[in-house]
Amino acid sequence: MAPSNRKNHLDEDQLKDDLFGNVKMFSQVPAAYVSLKEAERENGVCLMDFKKFGVPLDGSSVMRGKRNGHMGIYLEPGYLQDVRNYKTADKISADYLSEKHLVRCLERKNCFEKGWVKGYRETDPDSTSANPKGWAIWGQKEGQR
Repeated sequence: MAPSNRKNHLDEDQLKDDLFGNVKMFSQVPAAYVSLKEAERENGVCLMDFKKFGVPLDGSSVMRGKRNGHMGIYLEPGYLQDVRNYKTADKISADYLSEKHLVRCLERKNCFEKGWVKGYRETDPDSTSANPKGWAIWGQKEGQR
């Protein structure tokens, strides 16, 4: 199959080269190691997760090599688990409600005036403290893509 010239594919290839370009090459890869494609498909990690966590270049956890005649990037299962744990630490609890959901439920049904939910994003209008803290947290919910 010919190389793709689509911009998102080129960007992904550039990111992959930046992350794993200096990884050591090995002639054989241990059977326990997981391919990068399998890690993306089955473990739910992406290249940006590796960029945030960091890639060791010493060959201990990530290696480039050949398995069954296919060149690829292979990851140690322990390292892959560390990346997944680092990724889920940034997730917000599933019982939090999104701002969009609150707007749809409260403002659209005329329970509150327009902009009421947005007012709570940065500061609490009902607070009596000098520096009221907003109620909003930026992030992604657990179990969401």
